Amino acid sequence: MSVSPGNWRKANVRMALSINLGWIGADRFYDGQILWGILKALTLGGLGIWWVVDILYYSNLAGKAEPARGWWWQNLRLGLGTACGFLGIDRMYNGQVGWGIIKLITFGGLGVWWVIDNLYWANKAGKADPQRGWWWQHVRLALSVTFGYFGVDRAYNGQIGLAILKLVTLGGLGAWWIADAAYYACVAGRRQST
Repeated sequence: MSVSPGNWRKANVRMALSINLGWIGADRFYDGQILWGILKALTLGGLGIWWVVDILYYSNLAGKAEPARGWWWQNLRLGLGTACGFLGIDRMYNGQVGWGIIKLITFGGLGVWWVIDNLYWANKAGKADPQRGWWWQHVRLALSVTFGYFGVDRAYNGQIGLAILKLVTLGGLGAWWIADAAYYACVAGRRQST
């Protein structure tokens, strides 16, 4: 099964179905593979193995479907990295199958590789929108609230040095994390009200 560059939305829907409902065959049903979908559902995603293999496979196809790799693509890769990067899904989406498998086997380098990749993906995604408009502000806010103690919000800002310092201090033992989240919430709210 291949994906042409014009089918980016369909490829991402299939990837999302695989991640969230793949254990009951939703991704296979979406592709019109009814028998495979029933078999996958009856075996609960092959006791999880088939489910993970399909997640990696469909992530790789979805990443290849968008040749421009613009702002949406960068932020989707960042989302995959933060949510399930320890399984190598972000590397598969990036087209790095070998690294994705190694990351899966090592469980994201026991978390270290997962954190480093998230800082890197955040930096790339933040730079993908030079206008830094409404969406950019809200993505930064979401990153600050959820992964700010790792410095991912600062990496999204392009501040790699501060991101690493925030990571090493675990968000200033929480104080820096809370301060950044509050500040970004004020900035995002102010942009929305104007």
